[in-house]
Amino acid sequence: MKYGQLISAVVLACSLLGCTDFDGSLKERLQAEYDRMNETGNRAICYLAGHVRFPYIDDPTLDEGKIPADLERYYNVNQKRLAIRLPLFAELGLLERQPVSEGSPYFRYSLTEEGQKALYFWPGQGPAGVSRDLDDKAYFCYGRRVILKVTDIEDVRAAGGEYVYTEISYDNQLENVPEWARDDRLLALFQQFTKYYEGKTYKGAGNVIKKDGAYYNAGGIGRLAIGHY
Repeated sequence: MKYGQLISAVVLACSLLGCTDFDGSLKERLQAEYDRMNETGNRAICYLAGHVRFPYIDDPTLDEGKIPADLERYYNVNQKRLAIRLPLFAELGLLERQPVSEGSPYFRYSLTEEGQKALYFWPGQGPAGVSRDLDDKAYFCYGRRVILKVTDIEDVRAAGGEYVYTEISYDNQLENVPEWARDDRLLALFQQFTKYYEGKTYKGAGNVIKKDGAYYNAGGIGRLAIGHY
């Protein structure tokens, strides 16, 4: 999941409001759509733990002879990612990390109560049991985005002039930020993310495509966008 997401259905308000009611109905619709996609108020920011299903044992011998050649590189990348991220999430209190047996170099990772609350799990669609479920994705998430103000709406013609996309800019804050999400090690590990704090205002923006006077999901010209991108 990427952040600065915008619910494109909200932009329908632009055609109704003439793109001028930045603090009224458009802001309210934007907030309503964010909340619709984040019903728990706990999924504004997500960190990918890896392609993993908990409980998980970091023993590579469990996979010997089971990794198809075309997935071996993918598997190795994921193993390196898990080796770095899971111990950190354990230190943050989202996972319990215990040796598989006394003196074993391998560990079993299980969700703590805090981890259960933060987990967003996306089950894979591939064959069950293949390559330790490399299609699975496990995220740890937190927060609710609060839209403070829509600051700008601008139509921009794409290269070649084939279509127009609309960029909406807004100020926002985050609430429901747990203690684990404030750890500086997360920012160091996930360098592509801004670290969010409660009470601090951030800039956000998102694009939708404008075609024939109507607004569409960036990946879905031909149907109205009801969802996020």
